[in-house]
Amino acid sequence: MDNCCCPAGTTALIEFSLLQAERKIPAGAIADSTVINFVYQKQGKEVEFDADHFPADFSDSLYTFVKRYDKLVRQGNAEPPIKDFVLVDVNNNDSTDAILTAPGKLLILFSQGWDTTWKKNVSEISQTAAENNTRFIVSTASADMARQQVQVPVMQSDLVAIRTAARVDPTIYLLENAIIKGKWALADMDKALKELKK
Repeated sequence: MDNCCCPAGTTALIEFSLLQAERKIPAGAIADSTVINFVYQKQGKEVEFDADHFPADFSDSLYTFVKRYDKLVRQGNAEPPIKDFVLVDVNNNDSTDAILTAPGKLLILFSQGWDTTWKKNVSEISQTAAENNTRFIVSTASADMARQQVQVPVMQSDLVAIRTAARVDPTIYLLENAIIKGKWALADMDKALKELKK
């Protein structure tokens, strides 16, 4: 995009059209392999065994249950490629899927920290977004501070994830149906608002 404030294709993290897939465990991934182990006490000593290897003399009169636990036998690879991109709302709920899968336009202001001078900018963006039927949120590593300053939904996010998405701090993204339509540094806010009005 010619209005992009970051180099094209910096990482999969900022490709929101792929983000939902990247946050899911890949098809064909291998889960961890575990066995259930039991710990019992027999004549004052702890004895450990799994479900396939109960002692030949096992009985409730000889063995007293202590605990059971899952023992990792083989490490799998059932983890999503992207684990750190999360949008946490004011009630500490993970709202990522709800936000990214909702239809329509969405503006996200990514900020690594929070600068009180951005309050006026956020107010103007919020008003323009509302006039153009567009949701608007702030994603920041300093959510508590931002929530004291602005009257829009503020999501707590991981600092590393924000730095990846917003090489220029802060950065505005315009998405439509989870596909990036544009991104701008806050200094180019006028361009972002002009695009939003189209």
